[in-house]
Amino acid sequence: MDASFVSAILFVLIAAVSAFFLSRGAVILAKLGMEWHYDAKDVREILIQRSLIEATLLKRRANLKTDVRRIDAELETLVRRRQGLERSLVDPAVVGDIPVRELGDQVIGVACYIAEVYNKYVAQCTPESPHPIIEAGWADSQVLEVWADSPSDAQVEIEKRYPENYGYILLSLVEVPNSRSVPEPPKRSGRGR
Repeated sequence: MDASFVSAILFVLIAAVSAFFLSRGAVILAKLGMEWHYDAKDVREILIQRSLIEATLLKRRANLKTDVRRIDAELETLVRRRQGLERSLVDPAVVGDIPVRELGDQVIGVACYIAEVYNKYVAQCTPESPHPIIEAGWADSQVLEVWADSPSDAQVEIEKRYPENYGYILLSLVEVPNSRSVPEPPKRSGRGR
């Protein structure tokens, strides 16, 4: 090979390497100049801090989602338990073997009505597949004692508590005689007069 050819190859190789390093140095100097001019070093630190905060928040969000699912499951269990306990409650006003449910306020001058109500959906259920919410006793007529000013007011009170669209059917509504009368005050003894 010719010595001039080898020297030309070496010259091109040295020129290429030096051009590479000069351009690399220029890029680094430009980058440092921009960081100094725009104070980008602080921006870089802020971006690092924000990425750490974002990772922490994402982890916290995942933990909160897990906690919410757990609490929802516990709440659902408690709601089911409460519904079961409510179904097992017996009304305190019982006449003989028949429970009497009271609606309205017992105020002097307000009439008392006796109503019979049953639930058509419970009546259609069988002992093998009972109604999931309403107790089985509603298949038969239940006695209600309703305190209201008029029969229409009594019917409104009944429909508020036992709505027809839930399957409750009003069979009868009868006013109790003398329920509006004001009780007489106790008589005083004849002494002292």
